[in-house]
Amino acid sequence: MRSRRLMWLFLGFVAILGLASPAWEQARWKDKAEEPKLVNEGLKHDKAEAWQEAREAFEAAIALNDTPKARYYLAKALVNLRLLIEAREHAQAAADNPRAGWWDRKNSRELLKKIEDSIAHITLRVPPDFQGKVYLGDVPLSSSDFGSRLEVNPGTIRILAESAGFFPFEKNMNLRDGADETITVELEPEPVDTVTQKEEEATLSTEGSSQKTWGYVSLAVGGVGLVAAGPGHVRGEARRRSRSGRRRGTGERGGGGA
Repeated sequence: MRSRRLMWLFLGFVAILGLASPAWEQARWKDKAEEPKLVNEGLKHDKAEAWQEAREAFEAAIALNDTPKARYYLAKALVNLRLLIEAREHAQAAADNPRAGWWDRKNSRELLKKIEDSIAHITLRVPPDFQGKVYLGDVPLSSSDFGSRLEVNPGTIRILAESAGFFPFEKNMNLRDGADETITVELEPEPVDTVTQKEEEATLSTEGSSQKTWGYVSLAVGGVGLVAAGPGHVRGEARRRSRSGRRRGTGERGGGGA
């Protein structure tokens, strides 16, 4: 009798736990159900060689339920987009996942080896007293990167170095899979006359702008004065010319009489 009562108590406790399961747990199961659909959508894009669309579908699937299979397929899409460094992270995660099946783990390890063999490397050497900025693509490098062997994705990459008093150094390179290149940054000093000329042009430009501004102000003040004095000036000028004309007329009549 006692054992039966304990059994009923246990069943009631389990029922209460089931009814009290949080909403997020239910949502989590719903997300798990949606993940395979997104993976299948990504595979359709992969088959059509729409790599960016495939990448977005696999990323959405991982956001709902992070599985080794979704990670592996995302790594493959990134490889096709030539984003090998980003692909390596996902291939490594799939290969190390204890939930991965034997086939998924095998495929992930093979893909990981292919990625590591294809990542390019570049070493940038700068002058010992270099003071400036260096960009690898759009990424600014720190001084600790100079002389280090840096990983980069294969493809076209731009190297730009800038330093005050020197012409910019710029070089575009097309790195093949597995390339290992060393680039020496060579800076050519700008002529002293050129530097001085630039400073003088900047000074003259500032002064010219200031003088032009004062010229406009003077012109505006002068214009106001003319407008303000205009009517009186015209009337005075008319009287002066009228008196002058009368004097000339009188003189001419006097001369004729003589």
